[in-house]
Amino acid sequence: KSSKRFLRVNRTQDYARDIMLYYLINSGLIDYFIVEQNKFFDDNNLKEFLNLGYKYSSEMKLNFSKFIKYDTNKIENLKNNLPYIASNYEKSNSISKDKIYSNEVIPHDIYYNSILSWVSSSLSFRNSQVFINSSTFNPMLYYHPLIYHANPRTIEKLKDCGYKSFNFLYNEEPIDTENDYIKRLLLSIKEVDRLLHMDKGELISILENNQSTLEYNRNLLFECNSIKRILTKVYQLTDG
Repeated sequence: KSSKRFLRVNRTQDYARDIMLYYLINSGLIDYFIVEQNKFFDDNNLKEFLNLGYKYSSEMKLNFSKFIKYDTNKIENLKNNLPYIASNYEKSNSISKDKIYSNEVIPHDIYYNSILSWVSSSLSFRNSQVFINSSTFNPMLYYHPLIYHANPRTIEKLKDCGYKSFNFLYNEEPIDTENDYIKRLLLSIKEVDRLLHMDKGELISILENNQSTLEYNRNLLFECNSIKRILTKVYQLTDG
């Protein structure tokens, strides 16, 4: 594996993605992350979310609050450095700021060059639904543990579907039960910050000792039980 430890997998237009990138750059941790991003929100909502994030992180006594404080100059510097290109495939295909590629296949070489994934699902600000897509399942195919920023109870739903917990790496419950969108994001950043500062040998040892969980989740994904559940539900609806 390379020295990079994390992988940003989602390409959806979501403020969480931009706040995470803002934190990574300002904290100086960007070199430990594989980042794939060609656009960046810059509007009143982003400013409000960053200000809330700074306020909440200070109240929660999180040690990275200064890295998410809104700063116009830092925003401009970030935008001037776009796009962030994650893979050799994307470099060869000239990914630009203007190219729309959110629904294209994620190049698989980026999974081989990392060992963990931070996953921010689409529509993660909605508390009344759970949205799970390839951003979650692609990393599982490559034995990646997942640090989530998603809808509340996303992890609970995955467990209901038979997938095993990543509690061996971090405490999932606070992230999964927090209803406030910004606080939920901060809790996921907290775990990213903690893991990035962990001794690399210790981190790899934890993953090796829990290899069976990663293999189990991958094998379960191949069983495609979700298709069976959909067909069963359709049968029940039509039969009724």
